Amino acid sequence: MVLCDLAQSADATSNIDPTAWLAIAVLALCAVLFGLWVRILLLKNKQLQRELLDAHQTALSDPLTGLLNRRAWSRFLDELAIQATHNPQSTQNLWMIILDIDRFKQVNDQFSHRIGDEALTEFSMRLRQAFPSAHLSRIGGEEFSIIMRSNREQVINDVKRFLEKIDQRPLELPSHSVHVTCSAGAALCSPDSLSQDWFQRADLAMYQAKELGGNQAVILASR
Repeated sequence: MVLCDLAQSADATSNIDPTAWLAIAVLALCAVLFGLWVRILLLKNKQLQRELLDAHQTALSDPLTGLLNRRAWSRFLDELAIQATHNPQSTQNLWMIILDIDRFKQVNDQFSHRIGDEALTEFSMRLRQAFPSAHLSRIGGEEFSIIMRSNREQVINDVKRFLEKIDQRPLELPSHSVHVTCSAGAALCSPDSLSQDWFQRADLAMYQAKELGGNQAVILASR
């Protein structure tokens, strides 16, 4: 009985119109092609997301040093300001340190702008090593920003140690050894000074250090 049923099923299959077989084959091919198309779309979407992420990171990074650029720095200050409106304590013990390499124009004039760029890159690497947990940005030609949470004594010690190491250890470049010093100004943040005022106070302190001869720091504790 089973054999008879199987035979009848085979006969029924063999009697299917060739046009129907063609339609089935076309549908199967369409299904395969649709699956491939969906897979390609998913891969392209992932690639596009990676490219957008890379473009976003590039837009916020300084191409020479790899540090955050001024645009990213400004955005970070805006985010801090928003946090401060909801939680004023979020600005507690928050410091901005502005560093500027002393007489950097002389480096470019003596060695060339290419060597100057290499010096900035090496200087930035030193910054990362000295302040690994800080928010680091290059906000000008040879001007850098450090935003970190710490107490006054620790800020003084960290900045002093960095200035001493920069002074004592020249920047070792592939073709030159370049000696530089830098001036620093630090200002403590307050909940109502998360705009340009905070930067202006730190920047003013840095220029005061330069007026004192450079290679030193001026620390402001309050507004």
